[in-house]
Amino acid sequence: MSKEQKQLLQQIEIFLESKDKSPLKNLLLDQRSSDIAEVVEILDNENRRAIFDVMDKPTAAEVLEKIDEATRTEIFELLKIEELSSIILQMDSDDAADIISELPEEEQIELLTRIPLAESAEISRLMGYSEDSAGGIVDPIVISVSEDA
Repeated sequence: MSKEQKQLLQQIEIFLESKDKSPLKNLLLDQRSSDIAEVVEILDNENRRAIFDVMDKPTAAEVLEKIDEATRTEIFELLKIEELSSIILQMDSDDAADIISELPEEEQIELLTRIPLAESAEISRLMGYSEDSAGGIVDPIVISVSEDA
């Protein structure tokens, strides 16, 4: 853990003790998601829950992508399915497919039913690929450029 991450951890711990979570929310807005992820991996579940309660959804999505799988599994248990679906919607389809694949099958199905049909269909299609296959690695978004450009 870097010096900056240790300082962030200390600040977060101070703000977590307060009933007013707005300073914590403001602090997290100014941090890199990778630094928040490092701190989340160290915190207990109660404090992880508090962090996810105040984080904006795009940042929460980035943090969820960056934390280790064991921590992510613990966070899955902390979040309601509605919260998780709103976070998943902030991710690219391929990242969402990887994350959802870590859930038990019945939770995968429940989560996919809460996501709009177009996104759910794309994520389901990507979940059919092995993580190590070309389909599981490649981003499905294609950008084409004409030769004249």
